[in-house]
Amino acid sequence: MEPAKVQVPQRVQQGVMPRLCVVYTAKDSMRTLPRSIASVRLLADRIIVVDSGSVDGTIDACRALGAEVVHQDWLGYARQKQRAIDLAAGSEFVLLFDSDEIPDERLLEAIRSAMESPGDIQGWWIDRRFWFAGGYVRIDSPDRVLRLFRMGAGSIPEREVHEVVVVAGPTARLPGLCRHESWIDLDDALSRQLRYARLAASIPGARSNLRKLLINPPWAFFRHYILCRSIFDGWRGFSLSIVMAVGTLEKHLLILAKARR
Repeated sequence: MEPAKVQVPQRVQQGVMPRLCVVYTAKDSMRTLPRSIASVRLLADRIIVVDSGSVDGTIDACRALGAEVVHQDWLGYARQKQRAIDLAAGSEFVLLFDSDEIPDERLLEAIRSAMESPGDIQGWWIDRRFWFAGGYVRIDSPDRVLRLFRMGAGSIPEREVHEVVVVAGPTARLPGLCRHESWIDLDDALSRQLRYARLAASIPGARSNLRKLLINPPWAFFRHYILCRSIFDGWRGFSLSIVMAVGTLEKHLLILAKARR
């Protein structure tokens, strides 16, 4: 299927450079994406959603909120997000969000202030916190991701999983918090971790051995549960720490199985 053409807003047609373009990648994201778009509507000049085939009403909901929806068959995590960034060409700033990330008011105000402040800062980090089963969890705390950058300064290098924005130039950290509603329930969390494990194991040159197989999964549990302080999140922190350890175990088992073949 050919990618849909972007419908350019009237102010862009008139030659006015958009100040901020917020971009998303999505597929079947009705659970969270409309709330995320609604939170940035007053801040953004353009909102672009790169959709890879939603059938749950995501496309209509995004358009109803004023977002431009562009179809793009799935290219992989890094390339799909780079496609979204490329579509923001002509804007002064780009704000990249996952479809399950929702900024709080303090973060939105910090983004607004960052765009108004002079200086040579090219990108800004935000603090992200996982939300699971009705509350925040410290499963991967501190979790800082680079989300806001000047157009042309940021890009996403190709990698299978855990893609990151790389910015040429100095960066800074913004106050506020981004709520990351990554998992629907425990089963969804486990399914996602196993999928990431399969992707990580498929990377050419991935290595493992018996020592890593025995040590890395318990270490993953210890890091998430103790070092990240998920021990204070009750059963939610304990169960998610187990999920992270199982994902690590799966990755090393798959790498070793591939090596034996």
